[in-house]
Amino acid sequence: MIKPPRPGEQLRAMVQVRLIAQPEVQRRIAESPRNAPVVGPAKRHERDDKGRSWDIDELSGGAGLERTFRTIVDSLRDSYDLD
Repeated sequence: MIKPPRPGEQLRAMVQVRLIAQPEVQRRIAESPRNAPVVGPAKRHERDDKGRSWDIDELSGGAGLERTFRTIVDSLRDSYDLD
């Protein structure tokens, strides 16, 4: 399957926006903007058995959000390649 390529910074921003939109994150930010989680960079790797060629594994300030973060990242990995 050919997936549209996106620059790493765009992929990182897409994950960031989707994560910030989550209700739990919105509650944290309402308490203090400093509680906003920050997504790390997209990193290229060899294409895996699911056809994914990149990943993001860094999430600062995201304790308790790991499952949501992983779901967002994996969904975008299924849809886009790293440019």
